[in-house]
Amino acid sequence: LTLGGSEIIEADNVILAIGLQGNLRQMGVPGDDWDRVQYQLDDPDEYEVEKIVVIGAGDAAEMARHHAAGKVRILAVMAPERLPGELAGVPTAREQGIDIEWPVWRGYYIGHDVSDDDYRWWVDQFAALSKTLEFEAERTARGLYPFTLLGADFEKKVQADVARFKQIAAEAGM
Repeated sequence: LTLGGSEIIEADNVILAIGLQGNLRQMGVPGDDWDRVQYQLDDPDEYEVEKIVVIGAGDAAEMARHHAAGKVRILAVMAPERLPGELAGVPTAREQGIDIEWPVWRGYYIGHDVSDDDYRWWVDQFAALSKTLEFEAERTARGLYPFTLLGADFEKKVQADVARFKQIAAEAGM
């Protein structure tokens, strides 16, 4: 595997961990159907003594502790800019010559039958909560990165990202 900066990564095994939460898809390259190619990486500890390359779109927060422990090496994150903390030294995909950004949202969603007044109340509560030290500590404890969009701003972001994801998927023949 040759990276954008011409660095070459060699491995005895390659695991294609494509998709997120069971949404598996093959890469569409020769060899992606071989018996030794896997489409999941549930527990990196299982592969501790093996040299592998994992290629996929997933949640960097879930892999950060394994990266920091030297169990996996994350070659790029699909974020608009480098992530803080344990992944600060990991370049973005764009820095590696791949023009893609693929965020993983986490949040709370409310039913469609909620009144506008109740909706605004919840948005206000989360806005206040997200500014507390307790919220920051909880986010950090769970390995999540700072990103707070609420209400209409979040809805616009989701709609724009979903439209972009559909375009990327269509261009990839999915």
